[in-house]
Amino acid sequence: MTELWTVAVAVLAVLLGIVLLGRSGVVRRRRRTLERRVDQVEGGVAGTNGYYMGCTHNGWAACAVTVLGSSGLRTSGVSVFGHAWSFGINCQSVPACAFTNPYSLIFPPVADPTLTVGGNPAAGSPLVFTIDGPVGAAVVLSFGRAPTLQNDPNTLVPILVPPLRNVNLGTIGATGSIDFTWLIPAVMQPGARLIAQALVTLPSGEMRRTNSSPVIVR
Repeated sequence: MTELWTVAVAVLAVLLGIVLLGRSGVVRRRRRTLERRVDQVEGGVAGTNGYYMGCTHNGWAACAVTVLGSSGLRTSGVSVFGHAWSFGINCQSVPACAFTNPYSLIFPPVADPTLTVGGNPAAGSPLVFTIDGPVGAAVVLSFGRAPTLQNDPNTLVPILVPPLRNVNLGTIGATGSIDFTWLIPAVMQPGARLIAQALVTLPSGEMRRTNSSPVIVR
């Protein structure tokens, strides 16, 4: 009987180990997903009525992006889509809606570059700054302490951080991204702030700035 309990406890320990490892893996993947840019913008799915016949009492699907009035929208490197739905007595099909005002959209032929940060922002830990952009583009990564909003006639995205340090990362390779690893000094105190932004020069000579990414030391 003791041997059976020993085997049962051993099996339970293995199963718990599998569950815990699985949860740990999910958390890591989820955190990585949140740190990187969003690749999809999806409209809301219509609700369905399960009581009345027909589709008159069904809910309406939502457009993925609402563009108001004369506003414009620039979309790049992201998939935007809605869902078709049915309405009326005969369940007539209603086409999907991605944008409420498709005439105000701008789709650049070359996707805009983006900056993401991965890692644990704790003193003594490494952070990885990743710039996604066109192959062959030159990248300069800038670091500063305070945010700003300064227009630059040469770029669509303004200067979002006054640079205290610039790092020339070279050109983006065939993978479409380039990384820079920074080890947070062990002497940095919790609450210390660092802001990064990259300037990307396309092979054509056009310059584009990325979003800014703040880092708060924990």
